[in-house]
Amino acid sequence: MDCITPLVLMLVLTVTSCYEIVYNIAEEQGQDLYLGNVASDAQLITGNGSKIELRYSLLTQGNRDALLFHINERTSSLYTASVLDRDDLCQFTSSDCILNLEVTAISPINDFFEKIKVHVRLIDINDNEPTFPESQITMEISENSGQGKSFPLEGATDEDSGQNAVQGYKIETANVPFTLETTDFAGGRALLRLVVDQELDRETRSKYTVTIAATDGGTEPKTGTVTLHITITDVNDNPPKFPKAVYNRTIPEDIVPNNVILTFNATDPDENENGRVLYRLSSHQSDEIRRLFKVGLTTGELSVISSLIDERSTSYRIIVEASDNASQPLISQAQVYVSVQDTHNNAPEITVNVLSQSYYAEVSESAAIGTVLAIISVKDPDSGQNGVVTCSINDNNFRLVVDSPYEYNFVLDQILDREMTEWHTVVVECRDYGTPRLNTSSRILVRVLDINDNPPQFTKAIYYVNVPENDAPNSGILQVQATDSDSIVPSSYNYSLTLPEEYKTFFRINKNSGVITAIISLDREATPRITFGVFAEDGGSPSLTGSALVEVNVIDRNDNSPKFTPTSFEFVIPENQVPNVSVGKLTAHDSDAGNNGEVSFSLTSNTDIYLPFDVLRNGTILGTRTLDRELIAKYNFTVIAYDHGSSPLTSTADVTVIIQDINDNAPIITFPSISGDLLYVSSDTLPNTIIATIKAYDNDDDVNAKLSYFAENSNMTRLFSVNKFTGQLSLSRQVSHSDIGTYDLSILVQDGAKPPRSRFRTLTVIITDSSRNPGEDPSAKIKYFAIAIAISCVTIVLSILIILAICLIRRKDRQRDSKYPESVSTNSTIDTVPEQNNPDIKVNGIYTRETIHKSLTDTLPRNTDTLPRTDNSPRALATLERIKKTKSPSRTQPEIISDSVAIWDWSEQEAHVDGMGGIIRQTRPSQPSYPSHIPQTFITLYPDQSSFEQTAEVV
Repeated sequence: MDCITPLVLMLVLTVTSCYEIVYNIAEEQGQDLYLGNVASDAQLITGNGSKIELRYSLLTQGNRDALLFHINERTSSLYTASVLDRDDLCQFTSSDCILNLEVTAISPINDFFEKIKVHVRLIDINDNEPTFPESQITMEISENSGQGKSFPLEGATDEDSGQNAVQGYKIETANVPFTLETTDFAGGRALLRLVVDQELDRETRSKYTVTIAATDGGTEPKTGTVTLHITITDVNDNPPKFPKAVYNRTIPEDIVPNNVILTFNATDPDENENGRVLYRLSSHQSDEIRRLFKVGLTTGELSVISSLIDERSTSYRIIVEASDNASQPLISQAQVYVSVQDTHNNAPEITVNVLSQSYYAEVSESAAIGTVLAIISVKDPDSGQNGVVTCSINDNNFRLVVDSPYEYNFVLDQILDREMTEWHTVVVECRDYGTPRLNTSSRILVRVLDINDNPPQFTKAIYYVNVPENDAPNSGILQVQATDSDSIVPSSYNYSLTLPEEYKTFFRINKNSGVITAIISLDREATPRITFGVFAEDGGSPSLTGSALVEVNVIDRNDNSPKFTPTSFEFVIPENQVPNVSVGKLTAHDSDAGNNGEVSFSLTSNTDIYLPFDVLRNGTILGTRTLDRELIAKYNFTVIAYDHGSSPLTSTADVTVIIQDINDNAPIITFPSISGDLLYVSSDTLPNTIIATIKAYDNDDDVNAKLSYFAENSNMTRLFSVNKFTGQLSLSRQVSHSDIGTYDLSILVQDGAKPPRSRFRTLTVIITDSSRNPGEDPSAKIKYFAIAIAISCVTIVLSILIILAICLIRRKDRQRDSKYPESVSTNSTIDTVPEQNNPDIKVNGIYTRETIHKSLTDTLPRNTDTLPRTDNSPRALATLERIKKTKSPSRTQPEIISDSVAIWDWSEQEAHVDGMGGIIRQTRPSQPSYPSHIPQTFITLYPDQSSFEQTAEVV
């Protein structure tokens, strides 16, 4: 039969064999999508070319894929039952997504049945965009990270597959000192690495915003992005820097001690302590310098600390060092050349009166510009130009306002920030116009008073805490702490939480101490991660509030056992498969994480050691030996799933393995026999009269056991005919005188498999002349009568002997039972396991379900099934324990099954095994299945060639 050509529409059909077809459709096409006509597409042949009415149906039992489709039972039109989403149905399948169906075609009238395999391949469309786990990521990278330094990032995921999955990544932000490297993993996952491509300098640029894009490979590519907020953290890579390397100053010899002659203002672009500048005189200079001068540690003010009038030197070279406050500070130097001027001019005298109760001036952060902080008075006893004085200050936050020729108001010129600088040292310098000009300086110390203008700041912006699940309620998990750069607020804060609605009852915080407590036991499987806000309110007026985030990561414990999906399994495997073939795979899920959620499989510890299956750790079930459906058609056993936690949890599921029949048995013909049978037919037999019935059976199942009967020579068609379905042999026409004679009819019996198995037999038919009746010969009648009398006499004598033997055996059995009422033994290896009127029989470790005549315990004293002892054991098992059909050729020696079981075979006849090692041969073979409660006659042969005949009911 020719297969049809593939169709290319919105769905694509492929016929892989004459009764196996493939439909290719794109996902997400909607419900009730027409796939095709199964019977037409499969080119189903109904036989003889005639049209018969068929009914079509989907096989849904044990096949979840079939629930996604429906079929018209009359036309065989196949439709989708719902929208098919490949990303959901084949979520973790990178290869083709194929849904397997089986459609049956049955005729309720004609004897017709066919099964069509349908495979639906779902073609992925690009309906999902790449998605990163987080859209915004905050990172810190040290500025001393060299080129090639990398930082891992989690890649994007795309529920699509193949080319529609993520194909590449790139940095969309231009002019950034970073590149991107990717490492692909199985399942479409990838690990990204952000690589430093250029030298970083926080002092040049301290923040970067980098956008990374993931693009899939669809015809219209989709893109997902993640934004990195990168902060470059500081390292101490810059020394303090003086505005000038060399300074020159001229001072009078009568300069007043403690006058500031120079204020240094070195800068350091580093942060925090790395940028805090400290000053000192270099130790690599004379002691005279350190005796006459000093420099302020933090102010950088270079002052004369002793009178210079009596000093001989007229110039000094002072080396001043500036260093930062890092753990390994960096240092720079400046040189000051001081010239001492000889003069008799008097320097101006300065008097500073601060407008506060302290020795320093005070000003609030909120003070208005122009506020007077101090009154400065200056006088010079000289006259003329020597007595003309002008004053100035070195701090732009303040200014001097002339009130009179010799008095100045020291006023605020800019708004101050206490959190930036609490103390200001202002140098007031007054200079006359004498020759040489003399100057005098004085310092005003200004303290900035605090107002509540800064909210509390938590020690961390985000607190990360790990909490084991199932901890006792009311367990403390974290203590948060806030600080405040203001000084007027109390040191304690009012702490509070802001929780999402679903977590309202999960946590609480001590408002004074900041200790956060888990009110309930947390469940990682329900809430693996919880993020909420924490707030601190200061005591200012008005009060200010600071906030931070708390992220609670719930640590897994092994509190969930694996769950089988489904709860029971059924697999089908053809018989006669080689060992180590896969039967199927178990699936189970454990909602725990890590090792606690890793699931392995095995058989239960009490599994029968003779079970022909093994379970691998990954759930794969392997057949360990060749299976024979004719011995056992179905196996039931229990499997166990266990996790890998420190205290593993387990669950079990029932597994059923059905052994599928294959055509491995040829028909067995019971009539005619292999030795040939004679059939006498009178010549006056009418046409179409049934003269015999071919009897045969097949140990296979279903269509493999459905037998057909055929004639294989011309004699059949000329005079005889055989019914293909019933095996009835009849005359096809009236017998003529010329037809009288002997005919060897060749009979073929074959099963319904493809290809079929068959067997031939020859039946000899003798057509006799009806005008010659052997019954009319008196001598023949006398001969037959004598034979009948002889047979009757022999039968009577044998019956009496058998009855006497039975009575003697029963008497001995009663004597033995009274002596050993509880002792029954057997030398066979057959064990029975009762099961509701159908016990299992275990022979050498193999379970079979076959007919048992009666159990030993309830029939031994009451029935005629007892056999004589033929061995030296205390008691031989005297019950038919197993009936086994054999189909092997004749043999002259027995097949040894065990020490107590041997099988002698006769071609095409019934052979059975009893519990004493004997072979029971049925003298009159019956049909394939024994009728219930019908007495049968058996002859038992034992390995020592002894025999015993008995009659028993086979039930």
